[in-house]
Amino acid sequence: MKKILSILLAGIITFSSMWLIPTSVNAAETTTNVQSSGVEKTGVPLFQANIIANGYNNDGDSYYNLLKSMQDPLYYTLTELMLDDGVLCWTSNFWNAAFNSDFQRNPSYFYEVMLMGFLKYDQKQLDTSGVWNSQEMSLATSIYDKLADKYIDKFENPSYKDFLKQLKEIPKDEYENIISNIDDIKISKELLGTLSSGCSNAVELVEAVSEYQVLLNAKSERIEMLKLAKSKVTDNEYFTKAVDDIIAHMEETSIDYVSGKLMEKIWNNFLDTAWDLIVKDSPIAPILAAIDIEKMTLDVLFNSSETASNNFKLLVLYIVDTYFRSALDKSYNDYKSNGTVENAEILIQCYKAYIEYQVYGLDYTKTFIDGIVDGGPIHSIVEQIFFKENIENAAELNNFCDTQINNRKKLLELLEKSADNYYKSTGLDELVDAIQSGDSEVNIPVTGISFKNSEITLNSTEDICLINADVYPQNATNKKVVYTSSDPSILSVPSDGGFASQKGKGTVIVTATTEDGGFTATQTVNVGYNLPSTVIDKGKCGDKVYWTLYSDGKLYFSGEGDIKYYSPWSSYTEDIKCVKICSGITSIGSRVFENCTSLTSITIPNSVTRIDSRAFSDCTSLTSITIPDSVTRIGEFTFSGCESLKSITIPDSVTRIGEFTFSGCESLKSITIPDGIEWICQHTFARCTSLTSVIIPDSVTSIDTSAFSDCTSLKSITIPDSVTSIDSSAFKDCKSLTSIKIPDSVTSIESSTFENCTSLTSIKIPDSVTSIESSTFENCTSLTSIAIPNSVTSIESSAFYGCKSLTSVTIPDSVTSIGDYTFDYCTSLASVTIPDSVTRIGEGAFGSTSLTSITIPDGVTSIGDYTFASCTSLTSITIPDSVTSIGEGAFRDCTNLTSITIPDSVASIEKRAFRDCTNLTSITIPDSIASIGESTFENCTSLTSITIPNSVTSIGDYTFNNCKSLTIITIPDSVTSIGDYTFRNCTSLTSITIPDSVTSIGECAFMYCENLTIYGYKNTAAEEYALNNGFKFINLAEERTLTDKATSISVSGVVNSNADLNVSKLENTYEKSVATYDITLQKDGIAIQPDGAITIKIPSDVKDCKVMWLKDDGTAEDMNAEYTDGCYVFTTNHLSVYALVQNKQYLKGDANQDGVVNVKDVTYLQMHIAGNKNTDGSSLIDEANKQLFDCVDMNKDGKLSVADVTALQIQISQNN
Repeated sequence: MKKILSILLAGIITFSSMWLIPTSVNAAETTTNVQSSGVEKTGVPLFQANIIANGYNNDGDSYYNLLKSMQDPLYYTLTELMLDDGVLCWTSNFWNAAFNSDFQRNPSYFYEVMLMGFLKYDQKQLDTSGVWNSQEMSLATSIYDKLADKYIDKFENPSYKDFLKQLKEIPKDEYENIISNIDDIKISKELLGTLSSGCSNAVELVEAVSEYQVLLNAKSERIEMLKLAKSKVTDNEYFTKAVDDIIAHMEETSIDYVSGKLMEKIWNNFLDTAWDLIVKDSPIAPILAAIDIEKMTLDVLFNSSETASNNFKLLVLYIVDTYFRSALDKSYNDYKSNGTVENAEILIQCYKAYIEYQVYGLDYTKTFIDGIVDGGPIHSIVEQIFFKENIENAAELNNFCDTQINNRKKLLELLEKSADNYYKSTGLDELVDAIQSGDSEVNIPVTGISFKNSEITLNSTEDICLINADVYPQNATNKKVVYTSSDPSILSVPSDGGFASQKGKGTVIVTATTEDGGFTATQTVNVGYNLPSTVIDKGKCGDKVYWTLYSDGKLYFSGEGDIKYYSPWSSYTEDIKCVKICSGITSIGSRVFENCTSLTSITIPNSVTRIDSRAFSDCTSLTSITIPDSVTRIGEFTFSGCESLKSITIPDSVTRIGEFTFSGCESLKSITIPDGIEWICQHTFARCTSLTSVIIPDSVTSIDTSAFSDCTSLKSITIPDSVTSIDSSAFKDCKSLTSIKIPDSVTSIESSTFENCTSLTSIKIPDSVTSIESSTFENCTSLTSIAIPNSVTSIESSAFYGCKSLTSVTIPDSVTSIGDYTFDYCTSLASVTIPDSVTRIGEGAFGSTSLTSITIPDGVTSIGDYTFASCTSLTSITIPDSVTSIGEGAFRDCTNLTSITIPDSVASIEKRAFRDCTNLTSITIPDSIASIGESTFENCTSLTSITIPNSVTSIGDYTFNNCKSLTIITIPDSVTSIGDYTFRNCTSLTSITIPDSVTSIGECAFMYCENLTIYGYKNTAAEEYALNNGFKFINLAEERTLTDKATSISVSGVVNSNADLNVSKLENTYEKSVATYDITLQKDGIAIQPDGAITIKIPSDVKDCKVMWLKDDGTAEDMNAEYTDGCYVFTTNHLSVYALVQNKQYLKGDANQDGVVNVKDVTYLQMHIAGNKNTDGSSLIDEANKQLFDCVDMNKDGKLSVADVTALQIQISQNN
């Protein structure tokens, strides 16, 4: 056992002495090898050191940089990966915090950790190998021999079996004394007594003593081993302190034995106690205490003692390498700052020693490569090396190690040869030749130049490319050469030769040209590899998950747990080309690889159970991916936008595929949906334009919105009977889909399900479907026929819009509603049967079809906007009495429609209803229509006549625009307005009668009607329009005098020929009014106003009156009437109510109105009372004249009598 431990510690002990190489190391010894005089004493070391530090010509292309640019030795890379992944018991955070801070300031802490870990490993190895069991048996046998020697004569049967049996009967004090006197037992009597107290017989005591002594021996043995290691390492104070600390704590720690415990547990307790004592006083105690010592048990970590040993060796090699690096860097910096011979020699020694150590370490690593490749936690680390270097097995890893060894040896060889180059560069060889020839000034010309190898190949970054041509003769005076590269982007060559720098992959021609004579030579250099892969960045992306990104675009994940949704490598998305996820990772978080546009491949281990949303969205270069059986869920948008993805394997373990998961995967050709999927989510395969086939399992019950929309290459698909619903746009824009069978299990087909499936020729809708939703088959341009089952009750808007190949359709009696644009642009549809069950036909329902005739069922109440628009083959249509309205553009562009009957039930015809019906010759508009909308008959170029009923009150803009065949038209008196451009370009229109009811005629209403004569009345809108626009106007009115027979009131002027005068005498309500009349003109029983100014004559005997116009608002206006020939005469253009209002003052008793009250008035009053009349038969006193009546009603009794005559006589007598 000591031999095994000594061999393993030898590496630590040997390398520990070299871990720190100060600048003064062996300076005396190295200088003794330098010659005592001449240029060589200082020249050669300085020359070699300068090459190491600065290159041949101080161009920075140095041996130091060359060594630094090489890939790290395999043992170094493996250990760093183990440290980063926490395989060596601590996480990378701990390693960075401890090793780079406290451990660096006091490395003894690190040694303590390392040595304690080794002791724990050693304990496991001892237990596993059975060494302790054999030691225990040996001690027990020794004790039994002593006991047998003393007691064998006492036993009747001296067999060993009986001896053990009878041994139990020996008194305690006897066998305790015997055991305490055995030389191999180092247990005190006190401890022996303690052990004995726990045992019931001699056999148990022997076993207890043997076990405990083995533990004591192990303790002593390991303390001696540590002391031996300390004695071998004399120049490393940190290592010495670490050993002293551990020995001290082990010596002061007792091994507590309790009967019945297993030996390894006892030993573990002992080591744990020692470990606790070590970390107790440490300045980094919190960090050290956090380390679970059980995890440091290397056997547990690495599965086998051999593997544990190998990884411990890697750790030792790594530690030593770091100190070599530090020594080299220090000597390099010292030389660069102070280039003394002493510093040059130290730099050369450190440089050579470090390369020799790397060669040793690599060679040592090869001895256990097979062990680190096979199994254990470190296997994932090896996988990362394989992934990074494109290595597949242990043999290739061995070759990789050999390449690293050979290139380092080559570097040493080149350095050794540098002395020869020194002599050549100083001219010493030539000087000797010249001296020997007797001519030190001799000039030897160049005769040629060549490369030793006309072609070389560089297969890895480890290959050294030294560009150096031989100049002939060797003793030429001017041997200066200029080197050039045909492509510096692949290989950069110093102009004076030396180490070339590989920049890329390819072939270059290196040309060497001598300064003397211009001789040339060429060398072909093949760079057969890409630039070396180095770590660009790394970090943590989960609680225990770590990532590393290499310069060649490889991204590696290790550890265990979930890769979190955030992506710390997001700034490198364009650089990531390949991803390897090691076993232990359980999920790939949201957006983890989103927009990694250069990613071409990824390896997902069986440990992953979930891939979250957008994990690989927009990875535009990803071509294929295999999802392992462990995955149960793929989130939404996971592979959305992966336009180069051609194939993917989804295992049966997956039970949910999220929304938009494969949307935009334009290169995906086929997909098998696993049996566990119940629901194909919305847009899952949308825009998979190369997808030709899909297998949907029986587990699927629903196909969601746009699930396969824009799968333009999908030709056929089988929907299983398990599916009950197909959601909107599910197969929209699947332009290659020729047929599809919808199972009877489907109860609903949502909107736009098969929209734009331009290759679909036929489809059977199952009886389970109750409605055909909007745009379901829109633009299925190859669909020739369709059977609509009796279960369907409604056909929604645009359901068959644009089905240009559909020739006929039968709508079953179950349908009650046809939606908007349902068959619009079904340009081949020649016949359709609409059942009586239909009560609604939507807008544009049959627009742009080939229908020749159609019968609208009685249940329909309205014809929607553009319902039959552009049905250019339609020649006849039957509109039932149930229809009350015809919508906008309902029959627009029905160019073969010649006539149509509109029933009296129709109350409104909307604008453009018959526009562009170019063959429509006549139409009758029923009395139920109140208005004709704009452009209703526009461009009906064959329309020759139309009857507008008296119910119409307005004619809209452009209503008859461009009706070029219309010759004559009469506007009824009900119309009050004619819109803009109403009869524009009616070039055949010669006559139109416009009644005086029309008060406005729109702009350009009769534009381009060059032969038109307008018939109307003066002072009307018709006359004004004719005068302003140059049309001939014929007045339908004439000068007339109309007299009312009852009152003799007359009206004179331009009066409508059909008008009659109507006068009604009203009650005098206006103050001092003597007569009130309502004077109107009436036409067809309706009051109208005159066409212009008229003269009114009102006969009256009462003089001095004013004629007042009693307005509707209660005010009155004086008409300035003149009293001529017994009549009040005035002029007006408005007929209304007029009152004669007396304007003079009456004297009381002036019966004859002569202005004097006398006896004549008495006589005149007596004659009136007696009933005498005027010559015209009128009463002498107009009792209707209230003012006059009041003057002669002397006694104010409201009547004229003899009493009034008497009263008048008394008044006269009194006045006289």
